Amino acid sequence: MLRSCCLDSGHNSKRAASRSVRSDAASSRHVVARQLQQVVAPIAFDPDELVAQVLAATTYPTEVVEADRWLEKHSGLKGEELAKAVDRTWGVAEP
Repeated sequence: MLRSCCLDSGHNSKRAASRSVRSDAASSRHVVARQLQQVVAPIAFDPDELVAQVLAATTYPTEVVEADRWLEKHSGLKGEELAKAVDRTWGVAEP
């Protein structure tokens, strides 16, 4: 009887530990899912075209920084003048 009690208590502690690990894993998944939702939720209302451009830009972070610096340097350009300067600088052929 004492032996079975000790064996059962060991088995129960393993079962409790297993439940605890599963609970921790489920809790972690819930936290990760909640964090992901917080990151993604703000873009849910943005137009698809904007989201597509932002996602494409994340592939080229150096070029985004370079373009931002170029815009700061040429902040006086507006409208058609800006468009032509961008085309010349970035190699976009004019129609």
